[in-house]
Amino acid sequence: MAAAPPHASVGLGVDAAPLLPRELTVRVESAGDLAQVITKAPEAVVAVPELTDDDDDDGADPMAQITPLSETAGWALVQRSRLPVTDTIKGFVQKAAHRLREEIPDFMRHLPQIKAKAARLDALLQDPVSFTVVVHDPPRTQRGGVLTGDGLGDQLSQVEVPAEGDGRVTLSYGRPGHRPLALPSLDLDGLAHFLQSDSCTKVMFITGAGISTNCGIPDYRSATGLYNSLQPELLTATEEQRTRIQREPQTLASIQLFRENPLPLLEAKREFVVGLAERRFPPGPAHGFCAALAQRGLVSRVLTQNIDGLHSLAGLPGDVLTEVHGSFRLPCTCCACGASMPFEQFAAKVATSIKQPGTDAVSAAGGIACPAGCGRGSVKPGVVLFGESVASDFSDVCERDVPQADVLIIAGTSLTVPPVAYLPAAVRDDCVRVVINGESVGEASGLVFDPVLGAQRDILLQGDIDATFEALAQKIGVDL
Repeated sequence: MAAAPPHASVGLGVDAAPLLPRELTVRVESAGDLAQVITKAPEAVVAVPELTDDDDDDGADPMAQITPLSETAGWALVQRSRLPVTDTIKGFVQKAAHRLREEIPDFMRHLPQIKAKAARLDALLQDPVSFTVVVHDPPRTQRGGVLTGDGLGDQLSQVEVPAEGDGRVTLSYGRPGHRPLALPSLDLDGLAHFLQSDSCTKVMFITGAGISTNCGIPDYRSATGLYNSLQPELLTATEEQRTRIQREPQTLASIQLFRENPLPLLEAKREFVVGLAERRFPPGPAHGFCAALAQRGLVSRVLTQNIDGLHSLAGLPGDVLTEVHGSFRLPCTCCACGASMPFEQFAAKVATSIKQPGTDAVSAAGGIACPAGCGRGSVKPGVVLFGESVASDFSDVCERDVPQADVLIIAGTSLTVPPVAYLPAAVRDDCVRVVINGESVGEASGLVFDPVLGAQRDILLQGDIDATFEALAQKIGVDL
């Protein structure tokens, strides 16, 4: 079953970015599932993809396929409306059949094809029950975390699943695409075969904090990550600033807060900064795999959200590396005048001037002073904070490398931070997309892993990231 085609744009700011059309897929497997309640948003369409037309229609059919949304979306039970519509799946099907029998013009009501369609709708409700309902929500725009679209505010369709039902509810934002001939299966063996085939000449990676956790660097969003283990009350900040961090941990890494008070970020990242300078964090198998494939000439781009610089330490050439959020290893600059300070000098000052949270030490007021003595700003590490623009070459990467990728390997990232989160939907329809992660991610970025949704080229390798890369390296003869 194909989902709505993506219309993602890349190279966009994080404050206003388009999202893919959202599809809520409900798999009906029993009579109990017919009691599932769907609340259709005003501009949404409710369809059954298994019901398609084999004959030529004259365009006046009230159950015409909703081809503007998807190539194989099936019959629409309910079209767009001015207001939300709530009903059970059984109710939607019954009312669609009723409209065909009672609410269409008399000259159409007795046509054989209309009677046949009404009968096919009736058959959906007969035992055994087995079909799919897809609710197509229109594209939205994300502004500051709020979904909006065509004046509809944040209204999105919803499904309530009864306890006695067996059906599954799946969210999908993309389409399955097409499976390349050189991809025999959607697993580790299939990926290894594809990577060694003549069809694979350009490998692109998107990497996140998860590939560095076994190197000793905490990630951000896991149960033990920075955001969940953060204790704002231990940071040098005003009560108002602590409240903001408690409410939204990402505030810690915002340029707005850094300009107000650089100490919360510097204190929270103190051990990380000092550890980088002392080389406590060696590259891991994922970093080594990227570097090894680059030596074979297969890597077109490694796009990393990490700020630890471990890809470079692993030997990855700089001409294929884009650090979207910068790196702590890059030169640091004064927020006010732009004066530069080498990372090593910055790290030494952090070690002596910034306290470790939870200790009785006192951090230097104002953070790390400008090396030029401007007296107007604190020195900021060479990373991109929330509210700043991403790396300058990001747009070039999106325009040049993303459309050419034969395989996109996504490792150690939650794919929740724009604009990188939009890239999986921007590759070709026959680009193999792989997620290597401790948990399943990527559906909201357009990946389709579920066979029920017609998975074709998307591979989920869920488990220990290092072990997965080690196993993959062994299968293709790469030394890490």
